[in-house]
Amino acid sequence: MIARYTPWWIVQQIDLNSASRRPIRLVLINPRCPESFWSFRWALRELLPDKRAINPPLGLATLAALTPVDWKISIYDENIEPLPTHPDADIIGIGGMAVQFHRQRELLHYYREKGYHVVIGGSYASLSPSAYEGLADTVIVGEAELIWPAFCRDYEFGVPGRQYHQPDPVDLRHTPTPRFDLLKLSSYTTASLQFSRGCPYLCEFCDIPVLFGRKPRTKTLAQVHNELEALRPTGVHNVFFVDDNLIGYRPRAKALLEFLAEYQRTHNYPFSFGTEVSVNLATDPELLTRLRAAGFRWVFLGIETPDTASLTEAGKKQNLRSNLLDAVRVFYQNGIDVFSGFIVGFDHDTAETFERQYRFIEASGIQVAMLGLLTAVPRTPLYERLERNHRLRQDVQPGDNTGGQTNVVPLRMTYDEMTAGYAALCERLTTHRAIAARIRNKLRYYRESPVPRQMDGHEPRSVLWRLITRGISKGGLGCVAAFLWSLCRVRPSLWYLACQDWAAGFSIREYTRRYIQDPSLKERMLAEHYLSKLAHKLKNPIMNGFCRIDLEQFTKPVRLRMVIEQSCGSVDLKAALRTLDHLLHGFRTLTLVLVLKELPTGCNVYVRQWLDRLGHYSDRVTVEWEEALMHGIDSSRVAVTTRTSG
Repeated sequence: MIARYTPWWIVQQIDLNSASRRPIRLVLINPRCPESFWSFRWALRELLPDKRAINPPLGLATLAALTPVDWKISIYDENIEPLPTHPDADIIGIGGMAVQFHRQRELLHYYREKGYHVVIGGSYASLSPSAYEGLADTVIVGEAELIWPAFCRDYEFGVPGRQYHQPDPVDLRHTPTPRFDLLKLSSYTTASLQFSRGCPYLCEFCDIPVLFGRKPRTKTLAQVHNELEALRPTGVHNVFFVDDNLIGYRPRAKALLEFLAEYQRTHNYPFSFGTEVSVNLATDPELLTRLRAAGFRWVFLGIETPDTASLTEAGKKQNLRSNLLDAVRVFYQNGIDVFSGFIVGFDHDTAETFERQYRFIEASGIQVAMLGLLTAVPRTPLYERLERNHRLRQDVQPGDNTGGQTNVVPLRMTYDEMTAGYAALCERLTTHRAIAARIRNKLRYYRESPVPRQMDGHEPRSVLWRLITRGISKGGLGCVAAFLWSLCRVRPSLWYLACQDWAAGFSIREYTRRYIQDPSLKERMLAEHYLSKLAHKLKNPIMNGFCRIDLEQFTKPVRLRMVIEQSCGSVDLKAALRTLDHLLHGFRTLTLVLVLKELPTGCNVYVRQWLDRLGHYSDRVTVEWEEALMHGIDSSRVAVTTRTSG
């Protein structure tokens, strides 16, 4: 059943004394994201310990603003805080993207079993609503500005629908200011705003035209002003415009940039901005100058590949209008850093593609180079074409394209050749020399922006000290030499940018080593050594069948799975956990899956305390414990599965 409007006979039965009723309680949840290219966990853990994540859930804050004012609303982001086990709520709303689907499914099951009315929405629910059939009470499909208030009204009348579908693009001029007051902004490095939705281009692999259409729609400048005014008192300095292409409608983009420049001058430049734009911005000097004057410090470009045949195949015609390398350097010359996405796996790609990609990325100086495998997202032209040609793998879930797997079957190389070449390219890009070379190739063209930089409250000296002591020095003499080489003959005013690139490089390097590269022989031998120590420590429980240990050596990352089968002695369990702690410290690419089926009496508190101590291993530990949320585990620090799997 698809509900869009409340029937007139229901409206006639509204209780005129409804003001005396208890307000409806709504809890909105952003599920924990698995580690990905964009997590930057190393930088958050080692350099910015007071920050827990990069971006807050802007969609949930917008949804809260669309909710009736008399409702009681709370927002929980599992990436920065634990989820409530028994929230004081009537409705649990869960958002998220495809990469969060597995955690969404667990949370939907958990809260629905507890008797809450659970609602699912977000980009993946809009692309694949059938994936949530039987999991949620209500599914929100499409943009929420019109259908979310309709759901709220229906819920108040006691007739919530099963699915609310918004088939047409909405007018953003009626979108309210997000409820930033419900977000814990101090836990994020960056705040988020949105000016427009939609993109005029039709790249074959992209889901943006499917979700938001090809005709860009924008908010008014008054709306942007209100949102900036809501953010300014919070002390946030870094702001990301999440638009998929800020210059999709250039006349309004120019008006926005002119307004932002005036706003920055009036308020003494409180913000540093970043956003996503198309590469052809480099051919518009006037718009680029306005971008610089408005205080944009970085842009994300969808370069994808330097291969013209692959760009043509993908429908990325806007990238064919100028030399891509020259375009990147134009941004540098305007004091704007470049992040970019690159893709391997187009039909024209061969084994030689990896070398071409490496040469281009190195020459361009792009440090935050998101290299991914071509992935087919449902409802995109690419997905439909490959489905017709029987070239989709059903064993790979579309979501994160930087994890070393894809649902696309390549045409001019085997799947194994593609994934192996991808892993090797990622490894080459994250060597100390490659990081330093890209910094030098960037800074030789970089011109400092005249707009003052905002440091977002972080003391530069303390961050630099942590970078040197926790990153550079631990990398050995080769890393120290590469670091000094990257600063050689570089203006001191640009050293901060070099250090930012080193922080990004270390983060990407750690992610690549753990999730993309095959474990080395040395790492496998180290794992075997620690496993033998663990087995010796636990020889009695193992002999009696209390515990089972499996080491999945050839997975990425290497995974140790430990299952507590029966109630073993508390002394044995505590000894095991202490040994696991040493193992995680000594083997940095190991991931631990701890399956707790039955614990000794009185050990629940000890296990929770032990897990709390593993904050710096948070992305490497998964706990599978029946109704794990019930046991008070902080799911923002360790991944939690709420149902035991054997």
